[in-house]
Amino acid sequence: MSGAAGGSGDPGLPTARLLRVLLLALLCLLLLAELGLRHYEARLSADVAQRAELRARLAALPEQGPPLLLFLGNSLTRAGVDAAQVAAGLAAQGRVVDVEVAHRNDTTLAEWRAMYAALAQEAGRTPRWVVVGYADRHLVDVSPADPTLLGADYASLADLRWLVGAELRSVSAVVEFALADRLRLFAHRYRLRRRLLHALIPAFPALAERLYVRAPGPTAPADAAGDGRLAPLARERLQALAARTRADGAQPLVVAMPTRAGYVLPRALVTELDALGVTLLDARALPLGAADFNDAHHLSASGRASYGAWLAARLPTVLQD
Repeated sequence: MSGAAGGSGDPGLPTARLLRVLLLALLCLLLLAELGLRHYEARLSADVAQRAELRARLAALPEQGPPLLLFLGNSLTRAGVDAAQVAAGLAAQGRVVDVEVAHRNDTTLAEWRAMYAALAQEAGRTPRWVVVGYADRHLVDVSPADPTLLGADYASLADLRWLVGAELRSVSAVVEFALADRLRLFAHRYRLRRRLLHALIPAFPALAERLYVRAPGPTAPADAAGDGRLAPLARERLQALAARTRADGAQPLVVAMPTRAGYVLPRALVTELDALGVTLLDARALPLGAADFNDAHHLSASGRASYGAWLAARLPTVLQD
């Protein structure tokens, strides 16, 4: 009887042992993938590579040197601002400055505050001027900040003290942020998925780009409160970014960038920027043709050259020493 009883339990032992071995093997694979991704993550995308290069350049800046002009934005800034051209244009007018450009795809004002805070901490020299380039709804969009974007590139767990409540407004958002900050596999999961789809479907990047260009505009909640004022969250974000830059001794500026599709500059936004003392430059009417754009939003090489020349001519009239 005892032998029979013992025999009836034997099949479970190898199964349990096999499950433990498989689980351990899976954890080892995930650990190796995490370590490998940390080593090669700069190769994942232009955004990741630019972030690493920018971090190194900012850290290497000596405390003494030309004043620092920092451009901040998303893919519009990436496509539209040539740091070397702007620096050369300003130098030709007697303004010798260091110019750096920070950009991250799919970001708006919700993420730019955290981006600036991280960059200001890393820089060997505090920016003298911070130029935020935007178009359409980027400054008035009141959609929640993307916790993965915040945690992956520009914020850390140390920033939770001000992020919670300000941009992370739920337990799930805080958890997602923490995972993106600690785990590269989680932070880059969407990029890894795109790479896999590209490997399986070679035409995927071109298809995704066409879908992006044809997609309708954002459907975020209304930016105005119905009485001609900005929504409270949009106002809070503008105030917070302006206050943070000024606390560092930097002058905040905003540029309404040109797009092929065009857009309206809300009067409520102009009024709020004026009340905050933030300089607004309007480049929407810059004379550009179809060849100056790669799509409905992003400047081509010729458009970037025209916009850079405009910046070099316009900025000296508004930069405060």
